[in-house]
Amino acid sequence: MRNSHMVTLLSAKQVICSNLAELLAIKTALEVFTKTGWFDKVNLIIKSDSANAVQWVNDPSSKPWVYWDVGEFIDRFIMEIGEVRFTFAYREINCLADAMAKVGIDRHCPFSACW
Repeated sequence: MRNSHMVTLLSAKQVICSNLAELLAIKTALEVFTKTGWFDKVNLIIKSDSANAVQWVNDPSSKPWVYWDVGEFIDRFIMEIGEVRFTFAYREINCLADAMAKVGIDRHCPFSACW
């Protein structure tokens, strides 16, 4: 929100719940993977510290209806890739991903990296 002099009075980032954030992270990981040269050469394993997200991608019928839109994208990427394994990993064990998530909170644009 800006005043008549175009000075920012209020700035709001998109606020989303942790479940949606995890699903969007999974969607992004799948999307990046499909664009790599590894796409048809290696199996993909995605680790998440969200037991809910892991359950929902392993059993799409258990996903709450409010996440069906992002779930549809995830399901399409999984069908395109073929075999994808989703596993639960405690946040404390998955230190790199946890650190990147904490840094990413304040980013204005999404970060993605590809090797």
